[in-house]
Amino acid sequence: MHPGPLIGLAGFVLLVAVLVRSRSRRRPRVADPHEVRPNTALMQYAAATGCRYAPRATPADTDLVLDTGLRDRAIHDIVRGTRGAWPFVAYSLVTTKTPTSGEASAVEVAIGRALQIPLQHRVPTPLMAGPRTAVTAAMGLLAIHGQEFESGEFNDKVFVRCADPRLASAIIDPRMMETLLELPAMTWGLHDSRLIVVERFETDPIIAAMHPLTPSWIEQAADFAAAVAAHIPPVVWSLYP
Repeated sequence: MHPGPLIGLAGFVLLVAVLVRSRSRRRPRVADPHEVRPNTALMQYAAATGCRYAPRATPADTDLVLDTGLRDRAIHDIVRGTRGAWPFVAYSLVTTKTPTSGEASAVEVAIGRALQIPLQHRVPTPLMAGPRTAVTAAMGLLAIHGQEFESGEFNDKVFVRCADPRLASAIIDPRMMETLLELPAMTWGLHDSRLIVVERFETDPIIAAMHPLTPSWIEQAADFAAAVAAHIPPVVWSLYP
């Protein structure tokens, strides 16, 4: 057989290989929806304010584990700093629950953002409070361990959920009610020795993408948390030392 056709075939194969390799290099990279990329705005905010920023949580971030009954918590965009006299840590999170027998894998149940500040004492029973809206009613936050107070205006605008009515009444005194009615409407809770402000977007990544963790939300949530913590009646800590 004449070597000419073989040389031509080899050349054609080599040309195809070069073209495929070249095209693969130019192919745009497909982003992994679960990949955590550094948040430029938060990095700049941290650098300007003396905060510390980390794109994802590490095993050392044990203070970020919330007792929500959910199995896995993908925590990212962590900002640690001080606002006024209060140290805080803010972060974004996705939480999943343990799959049932009919589910092949864990199910994503909540996407949101949170900020927490430390308290000097520990509360024995978790307490949760926030704006009384159709959303909070749909989430079931008004039905379990709901608490009613003497102020009709407060009951109409704010829900309080706590398994210990005595503790709830001690924390939500008239001065605290007035404070909560004056502050921006935010959902918050007391857990162990932390006050946590949280905003959740139930299984809706589109809505969550419209409300990312931002410097402005961090400052608003930190100011809110500090105001609530400052108005916890001292009698609470004497009743529950």
